Amino acid sequence: MPKRAHLSFLAALLPILLFSAIMVLVLDNHQRKALDRTIQEAARTVAASIDGEIIRNLTALETLATSSRLDTPAGVEELYHRCRSIMATHPNWINVLLSDGERPLFNMRFALGSRLPPLLDPEGNKAVIATALPAIGGVFRARDRQSDPFVTFRVPVRASIGGPVTHVLSIGIRAWSFSEPLRLDEPGQGWRFALIDGDLRLIARSKSPDPGDDWIGTEAAATLGDGIRNNRQVFPMVNRDGQRFLAGARRLRRAGWTVTAAAPFEMIAQSSRRNLALAAGSGVFALALAAWLGSSLISSMRRGHAAESRLIELNAERQSERRLDRIAGDFPGLILRRVLHPDGRLSFPYVSEGGRSLLNLNGEAALAPETVERVAERIIAPEDRQAWIATLRHSARTLEPAIFEVRILARDGRPTWVRTVARPTLQADGSVAWDSVALDINDLKLTQAELELRLAEKDTLLREVHHRVKNNLQAIWGLIQVERSRMRDPAARDCLDAIGQRLSVIGAIHERFYASGNLRSIDCLRQLADLSEALAARRERPDIRVGVSGDPDLTLDLDTALAVGLMASELIDNCHRHAFPGDRPGTIRVSLTRRGGGVDLIVADDGVGMPANRATGIGTIIVEALAAQIEATVSIETGAAGTTVTISTA
Repeated sequence: MPKRAHLSFLAALLPILLFSAIMVLVLDNHQRKALDRTIQEAARTVAASIDGEIIRNLTALETLATSSRLDTPAGVEELYHRCRSIMATHPNWINVLLSDGERPLFNMRFALGSRLPPLLDPEGNKAVIATALPAIGGVFRARDRQSDPFVTFRVPVRASIGGPVTHVLSIGIRAWSFSEPLRLDEPGQGWRFALIDGDLRLIARSKSPDPGDDWIGTEAAATLGDGIRNNRQVFPMVNRDGQRFLAGARRLRRAGWTVTAAAPFEMIAQSSRRNLALAAGSGVFALALAAWLGSSLISSMRRGHAAESRLIELNAERQSERRLDRIAGDFPGLILRRVLHPDGRLSFPYVSEGGRSLLNLNGEAALAPETVERVAERIIAPEDRQAWIATLRHSARTLEPAIFEVRILARDGRPTWVRTVARPTLQADGSVAWDSVALDINDLKLTQAELELRLAEKDTLLREVHHRVKNNLQAIWGLIQVERSRMRDPAARDCLDAIGQRLSVIGAIHERFYASGNLRSIDCLRQLADLSEALAARRERPDIRVGVSGDPDLTLDLDTALAVGLMASELIDNCHRHAFPGDRPGTIRVSLTRRGGGVDLIVADDGVGMPANRATGIGTIIVEALAAQIEATVSIETGAAGTTVTISTA
């Protein structure tokens, strides 16, 4: 009987034990899956927060890159001072650097014009110029330049709107600053979060003690690196302190970084022990009650998991909004988010506090969805509406960044110039969202208009000066002609003719300056051709041919053009007077060509050559004096085959 009782007891106990074991396995498996989802959700939420930080820094950098034109003389200096202003509002930016791909042009850690250290990663800058796309680098630890580890953001810079990419603007951001987004409310005690770069080096971690954390910039733990390399969503790992965790990873496609979330194994073991106790207690009751209780527990756990996930998301969203509000409050402009819905309406879910009055968006009605045309009519000046609508729709269609300068209408109806940089993102519901940054450039536009007006006034004044100089020279030449007509000495008359010829050359150059559209340079080849024809007509020697050649697009400034014209006049006239005595025919060749940073003027003839005392002639003295004025050299080669004079400027 006792044996039968034991057997009966065991037979009665066996289903309960079997049910308890099954419940332990089921609950443990469910708890493990729930934990996996929690880890993945935590990694995704933190990754979204990190991605938001990246977008905000990248957007601010792209705004800087488009704020100045580098094809103007003051463009680099203007960009340097804009960078200094923006760094004051971004304490985690340790440096801003502009380079042309191989050498730095300015470095905010040095005064403008100082000698700068070489680039840390010139190949990365060349890649940005080649692809015309932003790039985000890994963590650097360069103690000889910066005590704190940092990460680099690079964006392409175009010297002019619509031009090719010629420069790279990059910033260094303290790696430790990315620790703050990692410190969200932990799903459980002992959780760890980390940010890893593309080379599996640690950028930031949630338990980092201070900015001098020696772990930052070092290689991640081996088990963590293996899990990331193998693209495993959840995997076991052991950190450097020997602690065991269950980790999940989320890759940031924009930066190539990875966010990891890790739960300690001790928490998993405690959960398993709780499940075992629960299953043992429920086994005492009937099988139906145990099944009902298990089902209730599973449903409760699912609801708890959903609530925890939502709480994590809400905490991350609140932290992101608080950080964005702080940034927007210090930003010299406005930050907004606009959304183009599938039905064609446009709304503004977020506008920084200062931007609501600037964009005339006060009140909930102003932020409600409206047609693009209605929004443009309310906030965009009439002259810019069609261009703004076309740019917005092109960006929505191609998902290319929208960069434009428009006049917006304030509440009082006055237009204000703003420069906007907006990066589009396609949403799951088919809408397109732009996270935008707008800068008030009204003062810049007013200054630009005033400068253009003053430049036009200066050009008008210069034209009048050239015109009056030419008229005065003609008056002087007229007086000389009167005096010449009274003289009987042929030598004196020839001397006055030479003076008149020189005045004619100077007057012709001034006339060409005020008659041309360019007051800074002159087409010297055309001037030499006209001069040669005038000298040939004056000498009346059809048996002497004059040929003019050279670079057709060569231009010179006023001082150089005057000197070159006078020297050419003296040399060509000397050829006419001395190279071909009697009726001897010949050829005079005149050429003006570019050579490096200077020009070569060559006057050659095939006449009888120069006498040995050529240095005493007045023409030679004038040529050498004019050459000295423009720091040019004079070379003379003469012989039986003729004479060649070469004048070379530096």
